[in-house]
Amino acid sequence: MEYAILGRTGLKVSRLGFGCMRLPMATATAVDRDQAIPLLRRAVDLGINYFDTAVHYCGDDSQRVLGEAMEDIRDRVILSTKNHHYDKADVAGWWRNLEDSLERLRTGCIDVYNFHYLDYDKYEKSLAGDDGLYKQMLKAREQGLIAHICCSFHGPVESMKKLVDTGAFESITCQYNLLDRHLEEGIACAAEHGMGVTIMGPVGGGRLGYPSPQAREIVGDVQSTPELALRFVLSNPHVTIALSGMSTMQMLEENVATASTAGTLSEGDNRRIAAAIEERRELMGLYCTGCGYCMPCPAGVDIPANFEILNLERVFGLTEHARNRYRALAGKAALCRLCGQCVKECPQDLDIPVRLAETVAALDPRAGTVGGWLEWQGASRARGGAVKLKLRYQLKNFTDRDYGSVRVEFQPLAGQEIEPGEARFRSLKAYARRHKDLEVTLQTPLTALDLRALVSCDQTHQVDHIRVPLAVARRVADYRLDARVRRPGMVHVPWAGRPDGAAPHSFDVVAAYDRTNLYVAVDVEDDLLDAAAKTIEGWWQEADSLSICLDGRAPESVGREGRGAGVVVLTIYPPADPAAKPQVSGPAGTQVRLARTPVGYRVDCALPWKVFSQVRGRPDLIGFDVLLRSFDAQDRPVVRLSWSGRGGQERTAAAFGALVLA
Repeated sequence: MEYAILGRTGLKVSRLGFGCMRLPMATATAVDRDQAIPLLRRAVDLGINYFDTAVHYCGDDSQRVLGEAMEDIRDRVILSTKNHHYDKADVAGWWRNLEDSLERLRTGCIDVYNFHYLDYDKYEKSLAGDDGLYKQMLKAREQGLIAHICCSFHGPVESMKKLVDTGAFESITCQYNLLDRHLEEGIACAAEHGMGVTIMGPVGGGRLGYPSPQAREIVGDVQSTPELALRFVLSNPHVTIALSGMSTMQMLEENVATASTAGTLSEGDNRRIAAAIEERRELMGLYCTGCGYCMPCPAGVDIPANFEILNLERVFGLTEHARNRYRALAGKAALCRLCGQCVKECPQDLDIPVRLAETVAALDPRAGTVGGWLEWQGASRARGGAVKLKLRYQLKNFTDRDYGSVRVEFQPLAGQEIEPGEARFRSLKAYARRHKDLEVTLQTPLTALDLRALVSCDQTHQVDHIRVPLAVARRVADYRLDARVRRPGMVHVPWAGRPDGAAPHSFDVVAAYDRTNLYVAVDVEDDLLDAAAKTIEGWWQEADSLSICLDGRAPESVGREGRGAGVVVLTIYPPADPAAKPQVSGPAGTQVRLARTPVGYRVDCALPWKVFSQVRGRPDLIGFDVLLRSFDAQDRPVVRLSWSGRGGQERTAAAFGALVLA
């Protein structure tokens, strides 16, 4: 292992540092200690002495695990962590974070203490001046609680240069790799000022970890793309440490071998690298580190996962593999509703909605170029017992072209009759969204309306008939369970699909909510109800059933691995006898009603918010799934349907979809 001096700190550090943001996880909020601790200690044996973590890494568990691993060898390692407070008025919060870090790391002094996620504007606003938080950092150093004052930087290069010029910090941690070289001048500036330079994301947040014949061709003697990425970073004379988030022993061994024998890339190598990146300039506009600051998305989009999959297609040409990954993804880019919340949080200043639109266009050819969805606005009675529905149609353009006019026609499904309804848009800009309010009258006495939207885009007298992913939009006009729910927020949950051979079975879901309850209504099409009439022990294992699965953890944990804790499952067993009561298994306080229909049955249920014990108040995003099981009269399984389409396991929260309470 090679070592260097970390700028003005005087610390002798390993050129390869261990980034503790991606330790192996047992659950969404707990590190797998059986794997992580041996991994960290093996890193020390291999010569790594610099370990970097932060307050919120790995579900707030990273610091604890690092402290456990290093407690008896504390004198052999250099610990780096960060404080994320920027409000100068919250001095108590800043000190509380420091004290928590000292306790979790099991140390009396933190070697390298960073202001997290810093740029020059934040420095001026919160750190500088007599009342700034930098004074607290100085006090902590005087008390021996920290040894060196440093920072981690996210921002443009000019901001970095200004921050360096303050002379306030002894080292700086920033982004730099093969795909992202925009801070190269700032890194040189920091080194010239005597600062240590620590690089995060040398492998692009794992994006450069995939096999790439294109990348390997750039430098002939490299064995893998990660090796090339590490060699590139370590060959920069201004870089002190390259941090790598390692989660397996194999990854650790390979990176240590690379760092120990990396050598310096030649001028010719660097020229070839620059030329290759220039050829793939589009990557620079997409670049995402996978930091997750943009999450959770209010619409349920898994933004980092979408960009990771898109890179597989764009960078490495693995089109079919990328499309298969996208089809299996619960939080698809197509769910984006252009709210812009993610843009405000992105440290790379990516135009995320535009990139998500590009993701849809590249990975889901069935989605077409223009998409739309219906939103429920209300209902009222019309003459002759009809129902007048107020709807809002949202239209979104996924392309880089403008449309002069757009017309949306609505056609009823399932034999329903409606008055003609359409929405006309004068223009639709590239990557933009517009909406129109409209009314349609339902002539049949049904409580749900099925509509198909047909979109035509007219530009320069050319008409394109666009395939729209909105096949069906259903809304319940009068919620049957509780008449007190007048205008709840309502969310339609369309079913993902029907497997071959399962034509007699399907379901549709509508969710609603108020201050007290989450309401879920499910209409099930099932041609045979038999097995639920059994009374022998274990009958439920071979009985028709409908399960409503909800992940009651905090929204940031939705879509992540987790079993048992925080997961609420309500299972209803419809009886074969229409006069009998259904068997119900679920949390206390839940209300359930079941009614037989000509084609199956309908379940109405109300779950009080208090069943979500791990969430304070009503969450905006809930992990959600609906599972349907059906057996024949001989107890043979006929079908097993899952709304999420990801396996149908009641308590496997990572396989759930997302219910957005908008």
